[in-house]
Amino acid sequence: TWSNTVTQVSTAPGVNNGCCTWVPWDGDYSTKFPANDGLGINPQNQKTTAGYVQASFKHEKWDGNVGVRVVTTDLNVDGRQRVNGVISPAVVNNNYTSVLPSANVRFRFTDQLQLRLAASQTLTRPSFSQLSPALTLVPAQGQGSGGNPNLEPLRADQLDASLEYYFSRTGSVYLAGFY
Repeated sequence: TWSNTVTQVSTAPGVNNGCCTWVPWDGDYSTKFPANDGLGINPQNQKTTAGYVQASFKHEKWDGNVGVRVVTTDLNVDGRQRVNGVISPAVVNNNYTSVLPSANVRFRFTDQLQLRLAASQTLTRPSFSQLSPALTLVPAQGQGSGGNPNLEPLRADQLDASLEYYFSRTGSVYLAGFY
């Protein structure tokens, strides 16, 4: 199991376990001190499957491409959390599919002057630490940290535009904006 692997690695000869003697987790939360209550054990499994299709096009004065990326994510979090002083399992399964289109177009007004336009939808997933169900407080330092296994990915619409003037083979001036 996962806890046996952690125990084997952390107790191997030559491994520095830090300042204190580490007590391997035996699965029984009721016999542990608060610092060893299993809240830091946070197994997660995330599987993503993605596909992308793109079509490019070209005309006399303009060219570009359009595409779409489809991503399916299966996330499983199997940790522990303290609710009203009671430590309990926190098992969360989150599955979602995202369709992320994109398009890029370039208009050539002259050989030296061109306009580029781009639009896309993007996705950023929470980090593993952000998905941890545990809350850790350090009262002496006035600090704490925790996560939320129910966090959804952050999705964004992006727009970019640039007007570019090439005054020589190695020089250009451009104005760009984005949203």
